[in-house]
Amino acid sequence: MTLNEHLDRADAATRAAWEAIEGPFTIKDTRSQLFLAYASIALEHQEAITLLIRRGLRGSAVALIRPVFEIFYRAAWIHHCAKPNQIEKIKKGEFRFPEMGAMVTGIDKAMGQTFFQNFKTSSWKDQNDFTHSGRMQVNSRLTRDDLQSAYPDEMIAVNLAATTTVAILVTVILLKTHDRVTEGERLETMLAQFELKRPSRPSSQKRTRQGSQQPKSEPPISRSRRIPKA
Repeated sequence: MTLNEHLDRADAATRAAWEAIEGPFTIKDTRSQLFLAYASIALEHQEAITLLIRRGLRGSAVALIRPVFEIFYRAAWIHHCAKPNQIEKIKKGEFRFPEMGAMVTGIDKAMGQTFFQNFKTSSWKDQNDFTHSGRMQVNSRLTRDDLQSAYPDEMIAVNLAATTTVAILVTVILLKTHDRVTEGERLETMLAQFELKRPSRPSSQKRTRQGSQQPKSEPPISRSRRIPKA
C-alpha cells in the first residue's frame, strides 16, 4: 500500500467518525461537553496530520502525534477515573491532571489491564521528541542538503495509523457514553484495518549528500497491536 493510499484510508475513517457524531447530540452533563470537545479536537488534529503529510510537511505532522494521544489518555482517564468535582474543575480549567505515568496506571487499574501503560511506555518518549523538537526532529533534517524532514514513508504510515486509531477511540468513548453503542462498535470494527508492521525511525547519523548511502535505521517506534474497548 502506498503512502497516499494510507492517507486516503485515514481520511475515510476520520470522515466516518465525523458522520457518526453529526446531527442532534444530547449533552447530559459536563462530562458530555468534555467528551464532545475532545472528540472534535482529536479528529481535527487527525485531519491536520493528513493535510501536512500531503503537503510534504512531515516534521509538523509528527509534532501533532502527542497531542492526539494526550487527548485519548485524558478522555479515558475522565471516563474511568475522574470524580464529578474533578470533571467540573477540568471544564473550568482549574484542574491539574495527574502526571501521564500516573494517569495511564490509573486507567489500567480501573479497567483491569495494562494496555495504556504499555502503550505509553512504547511511544511516549518518541512523541515528546517529535513535539518538542528533540533529537529525531533535529537529525531528520541533517541527512540531506535540503533541510526537509527525512522521515520514511513506512514510519509516517504506521504513525498515521496510530493517530487515526486513537482519534477514533476518543470518538468511540463519546458515542458509547451517550447511548450510541452500535455506532461506537461500528467504528471499533473499522479499526482492524489500521494494524501495520512497526517501522524504522531515522537515526542520528551525520549529514550525507543526496544519492549517497542512507543512514542505518535505529530500533522501530513501537505501538501495541491490541486495541482496548472503550
